[in-house]
Amino acid sequence: MNDSLFRREYTARFNRVLDHIDHHLAEELRLETLAGLALFSPFHFHRLFLAWQGETLADYIRRRRLEIAGMRLVMQADKPVLTIALDCGFGSGESFARAFRQQFGCSPSAWRKEGYAAQRKSRHGNSKFGQVDRKLDQDIAAGYGDDGGMTAAPSLQRFEETIMSFDRYAISIETLTSVRIAYLRRTGPYGGPGIWELWQRFNQWCGAHGLHGGRAMYGISLDDPTITAPEQCRYDAAVAVDADFTVGGEAAVRELPGGRYALYEFFGLPEECGDMWMTLFREWLPDSGFQLDDRPCFEIYLPRHGFEAETRRFGCQIAIPVRPL
Repeated sequence: MNDSLFRREYTARFNRVLDHIDHHLAEELRLETLAGLALFSPFHFHRLFLAWQGETLADYIRRRRLEIAGMRLVMQADKPVLTIALDCGFGSGESFARAFRQQFGCSPSAWRKEGYAAQRKSRHGNSKFGQVDRKLDQDIAAGYGDDGGMTAAPSLQRFEETIMSFDRYAISIETLTSVRIAYLRRTGPYGGPGIWELWQRFNQWCGAHGLHGGRAMYGISLDDPTITAPEQCRYDAAVAVDADFTVGGEAAVRELPGGRYALYEFFGLPEECGDMWMTLFREWLPDSGFQLDDRPCFEIYLPRHGFEAETRRFGCQIAIPVRPL
């Protein structure tokens, strides 16, 4: 095993830890459990985590609890602040309020009232919400084979479908089943060459593992860049795999959650796709009778969408997790 493979093994182990933390924020996150997931000694785990992540384990858990709470305050407007605090692992409303103000410079109530985009703008100068929050802005032909043809195919099963028209938007509200995916992850700003490089590497990985042809592919944004610092945002390039598929090294396998999603058919330039995400959030969602759920947003790449190499225009299905207001 060379140095590159060693590093990929470390990446896969720590990704398991980070995913576990996100799914168990309300619980006590014991050192022994997290170290066991990474197959490292508990005695050395704190030092290893700090060296790999660039922040202590305690600081990372605190940050993720606050970031998830910040999203839920806006997305789940019907939930009391205290309930969100407890669901994110805080012992009391007072401790949550203190930590939240320290992290974001305002109270949870003010954050909910004014919206986290406005709060982020006040904290980070004139950064524009629409420029920062390009959920899955791909300066790429994501998921396409060497011949320019899409390598993806539908995998998530649709149980119900309702077409809803809002002015010029035709949105289908569908219930999707969960799907098992294999993925490679990148940490860094959404958009730009980093995402393109990840997809190039991922397509090579898929080819080496016989995963091209007839499989759905996904671009998954795991963080909200209006809350999480750009350099800490996580993005997964993923492909649907069978139940018995196993991987090693840097790649990992997990479930992409099912549930109700608002689906929008997109075809255009990468920068236009980022703008469309924000348009749907700003113009469609407030009138839709739905609110955002806290499952990740993603894009689905299907054969019918196509890709124009000469123009860089591509198609995808924008998938927004929703639940009724």
